[in-house]
Amino acid sequence: LLAVPALAAQPALVVDRGLPQSNLNNAAGAARSNLRLSVQADAFMGDDFTIGTPGEQWVIDSIRVWSVPGLGSPPALYLGDYYQDSRLYFGGAGQDLSPVVTAKLTAGSNETSNPNVKITEATANGAQLYDDFGQGLRIWQVDFQNLNLTAEGGVKYSFGVWGMGRPS
Repeated sequence: LLAVPALAAQPALVVDRGLPQSNLNNAAGAARSNLRLSVQADAFMGDDFTIGTPGEQWVIDSIRVWSVPGLGSPPALYLGDYYQDSRLYFGGAGQDLSPVVTAKLTAGSNETSNPNVKITEATANGAQLYDDFGQGLRIWQVDFQNLNLTAEGGVKYSFGVWGMGRPS
């Protein structure tokens, strides 16, 4: 998540919950740091953050998330093979989450209909495969860019990503 105070000269990485580099996969046991949990096939996953102090205004430029879809055999080569679209939802304290960016995904590629939504395969760039009880799954990085979202300092904001799956 990149954010800068409204009057700052340069963007700065302020919140970083990047992919873990240690205690990965099932071999780490209870100390495992890369979890992929969902109790329902249609569960909505997200996170929240608070930035700055009351009275400050921040501009959120980008939000990065990761996706580890695991259905299908053999595993698909592209995120667009799993999902037909992707939507970033965002909202502040007491607000409903609303979609702020949407993109259609192209089957057979990681291309999207929106130039502000970039998909890359993190495992192709050196990240370890996600260990799903013995099956190695690819991890995709999804960057939502050029957001220009205003955030008040000291307020908790939530975000999440929802993708409509492709028929199998």
